[in-house]
Amino acid sequence: MRLGLDSVQVRRGSRPGRAAALAVTALALVAAGCGPGGSSAGTGGAGTSTGGTGTGGTGTGAAKPATRTFTDASGKQVTIPVEAKHLGLPFPYNTSDAILLGACQRIATTTTYSLHQSWVVKFCPSIAGKAAPYQTPGSWNIEQVVSSGVDLQFAPSGDAADVGKLTSAGIPTLILPDFASLDGLSAAVGFEGQALGGTAPQRARAYQQYLAGKLAAITAVTSKIPAAKRPSVLAVDSDAGGSIHVLGAGTIMNQWIGIAGGVNAARSIAGAAPTEVSVEQIQKWNPDVIVAGLPADAKAMMADPRLKGVKAVINHQVLTNPAGTIIWMYYGTEEALNIQWAAKELHPDLFPDLDLPAVTKAFYQQFFGYQLSGDQVSSILHPPS
Repeated sequence: MRLGLDSVQVRRGSRPGRAAALAVTALALVAAGCGPGGSSAGTGGAGTSTGGTGTGGTGTGAAKPATRTFTDASGKQVTIPVEAKHLGLPFPYNTSDAILLGACQRIATTTTYSLHQSWVVKFCPSIAGKAAPYQTPGSWNIEQVVSSGVDLQFAPSGDAADVGKLTSAGIPTLILPDFASLDGLSAAVGFEGQALGGTAPQRARAYQQYLAGKLAAITAVTSKIPAAKRPSVLAVDSDAGGSIHVLGAGTIMNQWIGIAGGVNAARSIAGAAPTEVSVEQIQKWNPDVIVAGLPADAKAMMADPRLKGVKAVINHQVLTNPAGTIIWMYYGTEEALNIQWAAKELHPDLFPDLDLPAVTKAFYQQFFGYQLSGDQVSSILHPPS
């Protein structure tokens, strides 16, 4: 199972050739030990520092940067800069989070996926041309990390080989916490904010409050929907070459579908990984709504003659998920927008005052510092093919 996105072919210069890449990235972290049950899952206070700041030595060279002791998600205490200036970000959600946390100018290394996301480059122009050394777990390009001047590196707990190499190279490395649920996602943002220092902790808290507020507002409505009125929703990770992969009960997709007032059609699949299913299985599930990660996948399912009898196809309810720095329904901060989008799509009559274009524009202005035009909002909500 691949941890990074660098070996994924990028289609049309903006999104990965398969939406599965994002799920594999996130779910591999879960399998690697950063998922449910991790040492810092579920609380916004994960990752708070345990030591004071230092002033460094007084040798003959330049003064050493001030440092502090920080407890990572594995429980290990690591000496890191008070405010790291060159960040090593091995996963797309790390890069998205860093921009949201006001650390765009501090990104030193990132992923090929992020470099090809047009909205990442728009929100953080200085990321263009940055090194992307995180292609394969166990064989990261550590020399590239070092030459990029990284002074704070994030890593998954399961990648002992790369963590060991980074530590040997003298690069402060923090094991990441859980982000495989909405609680975990919130906690991960808090962890990263505390690790980055500066204004990042305050920005993280603002995001956590926003997410909590939207969750409360949506569930106050959808929790009252009886089971009989909850549509069956199938989250499709990819429909590549006729092979359809879906997302079951062990994924964040299962959670947002329930929050939005639906029922996951693939809830019988217990695993966390994208799972290949047959057309016959989809016919049996007969979902009311299908949500695809890419426009091409939505089109492929609508055009597949084998699916012409499925309710979602008959009623033109095969939807393409919005996409910004990451496809919204995956494991990034834009999940706060996705739960609103999904609730509005599944139950428009229950959310008549939810203006998605206005919400989208306000979110990116508040958290990414970018003023979207009307056309840009539309291209996020309705990604072009």
